[in-house]
Amino acid sequence: MGRTKQTKARSSIEHGIKKPKTTKVVKKEIKTSERRSARRSILNAVENLPEADLNENLGKKIKTEEIKTENMKEEDSNDSLVEGEEDMSDYERIRQQNIQERMDMFKEILDVKKRVSEAFTPKTQEKRAASKRGLASVKKEKEILPMRKSARLEGGQVPEIVRYVPELAPEPEHITLPLETLDAKEIFKYDEDESKLKNAQNYLSQFCKEMTKPKVKSSKSSQEYMERLKKWRIAPELVAKVVPDRIFSVALHPTEHKLLASAGGKWGALGLWDIKDKDSEENGVYLFNYHSRPINWQSWDRFNSENLITTSYDGTSRILDLNKMESRLMYGDEKFLNERSDAYTTMHEQIDANTFLVSKGKTGCLGLVDLRSGYQSVVQDYHIFDRISPKCISLHPMQTNIVMAANNKGGVFIFDLRTAGKGRSGLMDSLAELVGHARSVSSAVFNSTGNKVATLSWDDKLRLFDTSVMKGDMTAGSAVKHNNNTGKWLTPFKGLWHPVHEDVYFTGSMGHPRELEAWQATAKGMQRIHQFRGDEFGSISSVVAVHPTLDIIIGGNSSGRVHAFM
Repeated sequence: MGRTKQTKARSSIEHGIKKPKTTKVVKKEIKTSERRSARRSILNAVENLPEADLNENLGKKIKTEEIKTENMKEEDSNDSLVEGEEDMSDYERIRQQNIQERMDMFKEILDVKKRVSEAFTPKTQEKRAASKRGLASVKKEKEILPMRKSARLEGGQVPEIVRYVPELAPEPEHITLPLETLDAKEIFKYDEDESKLKNAQNYLSQFCKEMTKPKVKSSKSSQEYMERLKKWRIAPELVAKVVPDRIFSVALHPTEHKLLASAGGKWGALGLWDIKDKDSEENGVYLFNYHSRPINWQSWDRFNSENLITTSYDGTSRILDLNKMESRLMYGDEKFLNERSDAYTTMHEQIDANTFLVSKGKTGCLGLVDLRSGYQSVVQDYHIFDRISPKCISLHPMQTNIVMAANNKGGVFIFDLRTAGKGRSGLMDSLAELVGHARSVSSAVFNSTGNKVATLSWDDKLRLFDTSVMKGDMTAGSAVKHNNNTGKWLTPFKGLWHPVHEDVYFTGSMGHPRELEAWQATAKGMQRIHQFRGDEFGSISSVVAVHPTLDIIIGGNSSGRVHAFM
C-alpha cells in the first residue's frame, strides 16, 4: 500500500474578513524600574502636597504628565518606520488613564480626610485679652497644694493618708450700711487719695452745670433709625471695667452733652463711666459703695436728672445725688428689715416727682413710697401675690394707675392700683393676665406707648402681647424661640424697649459669636433686625441700656465690664 503525502489540517472555521498586514513599528522599550520610579514620584508628590494647594498642584501635575506623554508620543512617531502615525499607543493610553485614576483617588481621600477632621475638631477662637480700661482687676492668689511624698523614700513606713479637701472661700463680709444719708467720703472709693475724691467732685459738679434736658417724645420707629443702628460699632476704647464684680443693672444718663453710663454690681457697688473720657488715669470711671447686696434696678429721676435711683436686694432704695455727691434713702423700713429674714426689694417704678412703687420681696406686696412722708415706711401696700415675690414690675407710661408684675411661677398680671383692697381673698383682683408662660419670667415691660408688652421667660421664649385693650386672659400674638437659660453665674436677661421708638426692643443673647440683639415688633410678631457684634465683644451681656436721643447701646457682663456700641 503506497504511502500518501500528509497535508496540514485546515481549520473548520474561517474568518470572512482577513486581517491586514501590519508593518512592524519600532518602539522604545520602557524598563520596569523606570515605571516604578515614576509611580513613586507621583505618589510622593501627592502625599506631601499641602491640602490648601491640592487642587492647583494636582492640575499642574496632570498637565506635566500630559506634556511628557506628548513628548514620548512625538519621539515614538519619529522613530516609527511608518510615517504619519499620530494616534497614541495602547501602552501610553493605559498609562495616562492609570495616572488620572490615581490622581482622582488621592484627591477624594484627602477631601474625605479634611471633611472628617473639620467635623470632629472643635472650633477654637482666639482668646481675647480683657480690657484694661477702668478699674483694675483683683488678682486671685494661687492655690498651693501639699507636697506628695513616696512611702519608699520615707523609710518604708506608709504614712497616714491625709486627703486634701480644699476649703470653700468664705463670702466677703458686707456690712449693712446705716439707714441714713451718706456723704462722699463714706460712699466714694478713692483709696485714701484725696486728689481722686476732689477730681470726682469737680467732674460731677461740672457735669450737673452743663446738663441738658432732652425732649423725649414717643413715636413710631422710622426706617432711618433702624438703618442707623446697623452701623453701630464697638472699639477698644468703648470697653471699661466699671464695677469689681458681676453687673445686675445698667443705665444711660439722658443728657446729650456727655455720655454717662452707670452699672450696679453684685455686692452693692455702683460705677459711673464717662464713655468719652480717654485721657484720665481712671478712664472716666468713678466707683461708689452704698448698698450691701446686688443693685438689681436703677433709673435716672425723670423730674431731676441729677438723681440716680437704685434698688438693691439689701431691702433699700437709695438716691445718689450727683451735685451734692451723697446718697440718701428713698425707702428703708427698719421694721421690715428686722422682722423678716427674707426681707429684700427687687425693683422700683417712678410714678411722679415724689411717689414710687417698690416691690417688697416674698411679702407679695408693692409698696407706695412718698418722699414727703419719709423713707421709713410705705404709705400703702398693694397685696398682689400670696408669698411670691413680684420679680419685676413695669408701670404703664400713659396710665400711671396701671402696673404690671411678673413672678417666678410664670404669672404675669396687670393691676389697677385704684382697686386696692377690693379682692375677695385679700389679694387685689387683676385687670388682665398674660397667659402662656411655662416657667419663671425674668422680664416683662411696657413699650413707650403702653400698647405692647414683651416678656422673656425661662421656657426659652420671647413673647409679644397687644395691650391696647387690657382685659381678661390675654394670649401672646407671637412667641419667638430665644435661649433665656442664663444659669447660676449670669444675671437673668432683662429686655428693654427703646424710650422713643415704640416698636424697637433690645435683649442680651446666649448666641455665638457673642452679641446683643435688636428686634422690631410687627403685625406678625417679633422680628430680629440686627445683631451687635465685634472683636472687642466676647462675653454675654445680660442687661442693656439705650440712649433716648443719641445712637448708643451699652451692655453689662458678669466681670463688671460695660461694652458700648455707637
